[in-house]
Amino acid sequence: YESKGLVNPQRSGGNTRLYSRADIERLELINQLTDEGINLAGVVRILDMKERAEERERENEKLRARVRQLEDELHEYKMQKKITALAPRDGSVNPEQVMRKLLGTGGDL
Repeated sequence: YESKGLVNPQRSGGNTRLYSRADIERLELINQLTDEGINLAGVVRILDMKERAEERERENEKLRARVRQLEDELHEYKMQKKITALAPRDGSVNPEQVMRKLLGTGGDL
């Protein structure tokens, strides 16, 4: 499998193969697929598709995290805009009144 590029284990100083957990899982999958009658060309195709799907999932998670960050920033911007609109123009701000106004419990400014 190594000569065919299906697995690429690390090597020790004495050139002994060092298999990682990922290498072992990959070999187990290769064995399972070949036991089911899939030839090595099919195995290569399946492994490539699996790796691409995993990469897409990692990209999607990064994008979801970025969307959450932007949603938080937008929420903060909207809150600042709301607070600014509620603050009196003369600079005298009563924090309790602003909070009551934001929460809809009265307290005209």
